[in-house]
Amino acid sequence: MDGRPYIIINMAQSINGMIAGSEGKRVVISSERDWRRVRELRRKCDAIMVGARTVMNDDPYLSTGDGDHTEDPKPARIVLDRRLKLKPESHVLDGKSRTIIFTSNMERTVNGAEIIRLKDNDLKISNILAHLYRIGLMKILVEGGKDVITQFLMEGIFDEFYLYIGNIIIEKGGLLLFDPSVNIKNASMETKVYDEGILMRLNPEKIKKVSKW
Repeated sequence: MDGRPYIIINMAQSINGMIAGSEGKRVVISSERDWRRVRELRRKCDAIMVGARTVMNDDPYLSTGDGDHTEDPKPARIVLDRRLKLKPESHVLDGKSRTIIFTSNMERTVNGAEIIRLKDNDLKISNILAHLYRIGLMKILVEGGKDVITQFLMEGIFDEFYLYIGNIIIEKGGLLLFDPSVNIKNASMETKVYDEGILMRLNPEKIKKVSKW
């Protein structure tokens, strides 16, 4: 971990490989059992990272509790928002936990967040991670969405990868997680089968080798 935080990617997809509905519409994929696992992952991390589209579509609190982000620990919330399009009423701007926004928008301001402005060409995952490392955020949970996950896959920057496959099928028009497809045969280091879904802990090195990004 030389000069960057430790990165954990966590994703949930349907049986047919979708992570969201048409036009990125939120669909509940994870079970309550899996949400407990995700909240525990969040408690162990310094920050949770998502993209602007996830915030606009889902309006998450990114909390470690069951409600509206009222209990400790409170990991920081990192939002990648190139155009700074977040609505002022977004839950990540509620001031109940540290929020950092990375953007190339040099003009707009929003309350409830620290804004890191970089030139468009400098708004790369490697630069963002270097900045987060310098300010002491050493372990980051990356929760999506697709655009953010793809950037990490393209750069080959991740140390753990959890994939939950929920017992649900999302109709055509949904958003595929791996597009182009990735052969993850034999990539699972651990697989847990539940009545409501399957949890796979994927081998980062094998995913990096078979990725076609």
